[in-house]
Amino acid sequence: MDCPGFWPWVERLSWFLTIVGVVVGLPIGIYQLVAVRREQKRIANELERKAEIVVGFPVEDVPASAFPAEVAPVSSTEIAPHWEPGQGKMSQPVLLTMHTLNRGTRTARQLLLNFLFPKNLQPRTWAGAPEGQEITQDPDGTIRLIAIAKDLHPGTGHVAGTLLLVPNDLAEFDVVGSVNIEDTKPQKFQLKVKVKGAVVAKG
Repeated sequence: MDCPGFWPWVERLSWFLTIVGVVVGLPIGIYQLVAVRREQKRIANELERKAEIVVGFPVEDVPASAFPAEVAPVSSTEIAPHWEPGQGKMSQPVLLTMHTLNRGTRTARQLLLNFLFPKNLQPRTWAGAPEGQEITQDPDGTIRLIAIAKDLHPGTGHVAGTLLLVPNDLAEFDVVGSVNIEDTKPQKFQLKVKVKGAVVAKG
């Protein structure tokens, strides 16, 4: 049976459903757009964040509790070895510690530190040595201290160190090395150590 008013109502119903679909779908679309923009912003912020590694020596007269968040390590220090009379030119063991601080905004992953000491020094084992470090000697005699810390979060640090026998005619020496972290080029550093009490020949 042909009903004159049937098809207009079908058309109206179709328009109504379309409008309902738009009204319902619009908030969902807006939510999805906001979510995408938030994720893009998060990714951009993550790319801007980076680890900033500082290697050096602990600051004198600063309590250990202040390291590492409050005090950044310094690039030079002084040690005071003791030489026993009649026991040759090498000193008694003297402890040298190095601090590594991440003062950036991103975690340093798979941290690997290399510290190189002159070959005229003599390393000794340290009972209190941190875990994850090893001392070896290169073919040319250079002393190498390797320290590993899996993750170094922002505002945290790592301590490495060794006992050294120092010749009595060595007034100062350099500690050079590199920092390696995941997805970043190696970062080189050079530190200076002055030796108190050393007798330097004049000539």
